[in-house]
Amino acid sequence: MDLGTVSMAPFLAINDALAFHNTVGAQRKEERLRYLTHYWVNQVKRLPGIEFLTNFDSAEMSCGLATFRLRRVDSNTFEDYLKRKHAILVQSMCKRSWAPEIHGIRITPNLYTMPQELDTFCTVVEKVANKGLPSAN
Repeated sequence: MDLGTVSMAPFLAINDALAFHNTVGAQRKEERLRYLTHYWVNQVKRLPGIEFLTNFDSAEMSCGLATFRLRRVDSNTFEDYLKRKHAILVQSMCKRSWAPEIHGIRITPNLYTMPQELDTFCTVVEKVANKGLPSAN
């Protein structure tokens, strides 16, 4: 199979990525990702119309990501609004061939995500949960 031109960036970065991972350590990385996920989830979990598609009852079922939806808000439109109006990148999980029943938005903080960035995201989610998307989004 011919793949065409292959980017060398992943091959050149792998040693640095592994060194970084080994320096931070898997346990500290997991703790940070859980902290960030719980940080934003705890801010929005009581908003009207919010529904989480991630199971938080078991540590094995969630770590650094969570998926939610807002009733009466199209997730694809919400994803586009977050990106265009607020420069917030999320992933709409709608119409994926491997999970067509999932309709929501996946939030995936990274180690370098700052709580203040999540505060901004939560403020937007709260506004949309309470008032809906602006008509001229």
